[in-house]
Amino acid sequence: MARDFDGTNDSIDLAAGPGSITVLDPAFPMTVGAWVYPDTTGAAQCVIARGRGGVSGWGLFWTNSSDARVTFVKFGVVVISSASVTVSTGQWQFIGASVTSTNVRLLKLTLPETLTAADVANSQAFITPGAGAPESKIGADDNSTGVDADFANGRIANVSVLIGV
Repeated sequence: MARDFDGTNDSIDLAAGPGSITVLDPAFPMTVGAWVYPDTTGAAQCVIARGRGGVSGWGLFWTNSSDARVTFVKFGVVVISSASVTVSTGQWQFIGASVTSTNVRLLKLTLPETLTAADVANSQAFITPGAGAPESKIGADDNSTGVDADFANGRIANVSVLIGV
């Protein structure tokens, strides 16, 4: 089932019990993705994030700043996007990032069966969130001061994260 986010204050905290804080800590390889239906682009909009933006952790965005690029961010390290992998408003699409120690593959799948992908070389390590780092979220991230930010405006469904597999 899809969750509708309003772009101003909606998010889902993913804190569910012992170990939940670290279960989404970054490791190589890692793949993250979700079905999204953006209502708008033009500002940073987070699909899922772990850690604190600008400090440590990671996030998958359907828009980064002023463009409509699928974006994977190693918080505090690097923003990874490609002009060839963009999202569209008003339609369902699967977006994702597959991350290894040397590469990030960004992708978008629309139906019927149109796959767009781009490989971006990147060997920079993650900064792993430490004790007291914010929880993981869907639909927003925690900014560098710990305040919810980068709210998604649209629908998100079937979020998946595979770490270390």
